[in-house]
Amino acid sequence: MSCVLVVTGPSGVGKGTLIRGLMARLGDLELSVSATTRSARPGERDGVDYHFLSPEEFERRRRVAEQELEARREFEHVVVNDRLEDALEQLAAIVSAELRRCAAAKGAGAHAGR
Repeated sequence: MSCVLVVTGPSGVGKGTLIRGLMARLGDLELSVSATTRSARPGERDGVDYHFLSPEEFERRRRVAEQELEARREFEHVVVNDRLEDALEQLAAIVSAELRRCAAAKGAGAHAGR
């Protein structure tokens, strides 16, 4: 069973310290790295602490995510209406798009948005 743990608080209260401590003690955790348009602070690493993006790249990714969510909503509608053949075609398209997005993100590496 998977669980989601959200750690939130104002800047500088120790969220990162808490998360690093939990990850060190409970090795079975994964961290979702957030994106930001602010500049990296001393010691922060792109893709580790945050994905540091230009405002334009952030907006581009937001639009892509919005399109993917809409595609998933359409897929859910198809499944609910028992059109399995169409649903499988749409699912294949969604998975293909996600794989291309992941490959592009990996290819961009630490230089994304800079």
